[in-house]
Amino acid sequence: MSSHKPVPRSRVWASCIGRGITLVLAMSVILFWALYLALPWLGTRYALPLLAEILDTPHVEAKIERAGLSGVDIHSISLGPEAGMTIRRLHVHWNFFDLVQGRIERIELVDAQVHLVENNEQWSIAGLPKLLALNNDDEQKGELGFFPIINEFFVDGRIFLDGSQLHISLPISMAGRLDGSGQLTTQIHTALAGQALDLRIDAHLKTGDVTLACFVPSASLASLASLLPGFSLPLGGQVGLGIHVAGGHNAPLIVGANMTLDRGYTLLGSNYLAQEGQFSAQAHWDGSALALGLAPLELISPIALVVSVEDLHFDFSRQKFSCQWRVAFGKIPSLNTAPELFGSLEAGQDSQGITLQIQGQVLAMAGTIDDQVAFNLESSVFTLAALISPTGTRLDGDVTLGEVQLSQDTLSATLNGVNILGNATLGTNPQGSFRMQGGKVVFKQPGLNVSSTSLEVQAQFTTSPEFQVQGTLKAGVVGQSGDARVTSTLNVPMSWPQVALEPGFVQAKLAWNKIDLAQISSRIVQDDHGIALNGQLDLTLLAAKIGLKGHLAPFDLAQSWVEIKGKQHITLPAKISQFVPQLSSWTGETNLDLEAKLTLPQGVPRCPLSLHIKDLRLNHEQSKISLAGARVSLSFMDVLSLRSDPDQRASFDTLQTGSIVLEQGDIHFQLEALHSILVETCTAIWAGGKVGTQAFRINPGVEEYLVDLYCDRVDLAQALGQFGMSQTKGGGSVNGRIPVHYTHGSLSFDNGFLYSTPGENGVLRIEGTHILTAGVPPDSPQYGQLDLAAEALKDFAYEWAKIRMNTVDQELVVSLELDGKPAHPLPFSFDRELGGFARVSAESPGSVFQGIRLDVNFKLPLDQLLQYKQLLELMNKGG
Repeated sequence: MSSHKPVPRSRVWASCIGRGITLVLAMSVILFWALYLALPWLGTRYALPLLAEILDTPHVEAKIERAGLSGVDIHSISLGPEAGMTIRRLHVHWNFFDLVQGRIERIELVDAQVHLVENNEQWSIAGLPKLLALNNDDEQKGELGFFPIINEFFVDGRIFLDGSQLHISLPISMAGRLDGSGQLTTQIHTALAGQALDLRIDAHLKTGDVTLACFVPSASLASLASLLPGFSLPLGGQVGLGIHVAGGHNAPLIVGANMTLDRGYTLLGSNYLAQEGQFSAQAHWDGSALALGLAPLELISPIALVVSVEDLHFDFSRQKFSCQWRVAFGKIPSLNTAPELFGSLEAGQDSQGITLQIQGQVLAMAGTIDDQVAFNLESSVFTLAALISPTGTRLDGDVTLGEVQLSQDTLSATLNGVNILGNATLGTNPQGSFRMQGGKVVFKQPGLNVSSTSLEVQAQFTTSPEFQVQGTLKAGVVGQSGDARVTSTLNVPMSWPQVALEPGFVQAKLAWNKIDLAQISSRIVQDDHGIALNGQLDLTLLAAKIGLKGHLAPFDLAQSWVEIKGKQHITLPAKISQFVPQLSSWTGETNLDLEAKLTLPQGVPRCPLSLHIKDLRLNHEQSKISLAGARVSLSFMDVLSLRSDPDQRASFDTLQTGSIVLEQGDIHFQLEALHSILVETCTAIWAGGKVGTQAFRINPGVEEYLVDLYCDRVDLAQALGQFGMSQTKGGGSVNGRIPVHYTHGSLSFDNGFLYSTPGENGVLRIEGTHILTAGVPPDSPQYGQLDLAAEALKDFAYEWAKIRMNTVDQELVVSLELDGKPAHPLPFSFDRELGGFARVSAESPGSVFQGIRLDVNFKLPLDQLLQYKQLLELMNKGG
């Protein structure tokens, strides 16, 4: 029989406890290991459906590869088969002790892709109908008492924006951390069209304070512009941008921004617009006031200019904004002073809408045009007002133009007092109006002044039911040159694209010393290609009316033309006596045929003209001046050049001035210029023979002429008869040259001579020769000689004859030299006491002269002979 010592009870309890602890630990390890192995299944079975319920999405798909004390790995995360958000892999790193303390070491999202799609102007993520919205309620914010600590997190992925006009893919690289107090710090790097964009976000999730900073260090402006839907304007240059935003639940929103632009450029149509240097802008908002600063913007193309904006003021309580602006142009070659504009801008918003008003002034400037025309523009002011409302936009403009002066050599033109008003309403049915009024135009040159008495242009446009512009040009013009005065009025209705239905008119009147000379009156009708003219030219002094037609094509000047054409029988003096009272005693008639057409080939005016005067008859009874059967033909290739075609003709059947009679006159001439007429040839029949001249010129400013008249086979008796010996008969012809000298209104003959043809004899019978002895004492020796000569000329047979003509003290001295013998014995015998021949009684047989030479001088008043003084007086007073 053995005996055992009883085991102490304390040891029994210790052994039991030890085995229990071992069992518990074994079971705990088994349970923990089972739980570790079951975590991926539990997450898939319970966590993913819970997440789908929270996100309100039907599907959340993912594969949990690992879950344990050191972290979790999940891959292929998506929101369904057509998911708008996917994550290729999610890594979460922790350790047991940090996890107990609410700390996560690291979170990584690899290849996260988010697709945002625009649908009915709303953006959404497929598979994610709504996002969790943060409630701004203070009570709920207070419930966020615990925030996990995330030492660092990283996101690598891409965001896709797929809209109706926007298609962008943005790479995203994000890094940050979250501390236990709710302070979140995040740095994001992305790229817009290949241009770097950096963001930094500092947010306190408990208090709601957020700070956002965005930086674009240097980006291509062209690349950024390519992101704008429908934007096709070419841009270039480098742009830098910085934005800083800070705010919170109880803190005001503070915003700061700055921008720089280097060497920006664009292309507007065919114009290259380029910036010089760097432009910068800064803005700051402290919650109550906005401060904005702009550096001057300097452009170098297409023209050099600097744009400055200063004194910017914002009144947010009244919703008002104002600033001062200035635009200064660089040196322009044709200007002596660079143009400069300055003014103010005010913008605001009220119950009617957004208002905008710009007031400005253009400083005076001066320069030259094509290095020939000098111009000067005085200071001008303008105003532009705009009202933008829900129903449309209204624009109102007002420009008061300063005085404009143009000058070239002795020419000058001035435009002043012009006021331009305009308004437009933009909306469903845009419409507007334009009006220019009050202007006066003055044109001056030596001897000529032209000025407008009225000037008004008004126009309206509408777009309903179709686009239509209608307007009217009204103008009055007065021109003065010495005693000549032109007045005209113009009224032209215009419309586009439909032509104006109402006609307009143009009237012009030419007067001299308050006497009407001519008048134009025409109807103006717009057609599809311009303006048609239909009227008449009224030659008031001649009581003649000439038809006028034309067409003005403002967009194709080469197709423009004006024509006057007509035939008219004119009875003289008509109303010419009102203009030249001395012509009231003239009578006559003629037929006028006039045709001229003004055209604009290649934009240069050209006016061919043809003038025919037929059957012209003039008569002045008092001065014994008459013209019959006259004809004038005058043509111009371009009358504006004042040079006629060569070989123009003027002819007449009979021209009589005093006792001088010319027949079958024929004059060939050319109008070389306003101050020169070339008489190419001039011929006529005088005293049965032919007279003519060589070429000579007539200049209105010249007061002295010398013209040689060449005489061929002129009947001697007729010539002497026209020289005042009216009772001369006989036969025989003479030839020679008669120089006619005209100087300062006086006519004279300088050593003119006519001589008979050698070998041709003639007989000369002159009655009334008693004038040779008039005033000579009968008992003087000279009396007997003159009495013998007078008796011999009553019937004298000459073998040769010669006539000399000179002017002495306004008298024509005709020297007649004859060599021959009297046809009958003369009642004269030689008186030895007198030493000469003396008249004998009729009973005496007289003496037979076999051969004698007679030299006889006749003095005749030239003015009475030719009546030229009265003619010159009429011409001078008429001109």
